[in-house]
Amino acid sequence: MDIGIPVKVNKESEDMKRRKLWKIEAFFLMFLAGITIFSGCVEKAPPETTTASTTIILVRHGETDWNALGILQGQANTTLNDVGVTQMEDLGASWGKNVGLNVDVVYSSPLLRAKQAAEILCKYLSISPFEIKLNDNLQEMGLGILTGVPKAEIPSNPEYLDIYKKWITDLDYAQPSGPAAEISDYTKHYLEGKEFSGESLNTVQTRAWNALNEIVEENKGKTILVSTHGGIIKVILCKVTDTPLNKYSKFSVPNASTTILEFKSDGTVIWVNAPES
Repeated sequence: MDIGIPVKVNKESEDMKRRKLWKIEAFFLMFLAGITIFSGCVEKAPPETTTASTTIILVRHGETDWNALGILQGQANTTLNDVGVTQMEDLGASWGKNVGLNVDVVYSSPLLRAKQAAEILCKYLSISPFEIKLNDNLQEMGLGILTGVPKAEIPSNPEYLDIYKKWITDLDYAQPSGPAAEISDYTKHYLEGKEFSGESLNTVQTRAWNALNEIVEENKGKTILVSTHGGIIKVILCKVTDTPLNKYSKFSVPNASTTILEFKSDGTVIWVNAPES
């Protein structure tokens, strides 16, 4: 029911309310603008980059009968003898003391003697042998028709000596590919019915060095064991130390030895356990 009482509106009070709302809105807008300006002045942190170095432990396989007899093995698929197995067992058992590095991943040449060496070491490194990654570019240098030839025969055989001289002086000269030039009752198991590729020193070094760099790229910041061969380790050391490739034999790489390389993030490579000069 309208009782007819007029209501007086307080205009001053409503004006004050409007002014207060305007002030609040203005303050809020200034606050937002301040946040925008401040955020534009803050320097954003650069994206994280991997600066840790990557370590590769090159391991030469243990002794084979052909090592003991001085027969050129190349890519003949020989196996470790009893001495070689013991050498690898000893290396594995003393790993913590003599090498002192935890291994994250294991790579190997597919040749049996290197693969056997990797499998033995995996027992001591708590790594499954099924996790070994095989890489064809880690296998020994291809000696072609000289595969299976006793080293002692080379100086007295004009054909062999001529091949060797060309190979060691011309870094792009590949030893002739084909069946082994000599097959004896002792070596026929590994040589009969097989063709062996010959490689130049430049070819061997390029494939081995590229293989290592690909492994490093795939495993940045990790420690990697690479089970491989004496010739491969020697041509890699030529690269690391800037030694002429035809002087590769100056490096001593015994069976079951380790050669530790540290690949820095700036591209430099350090031979960590190089012998004192």
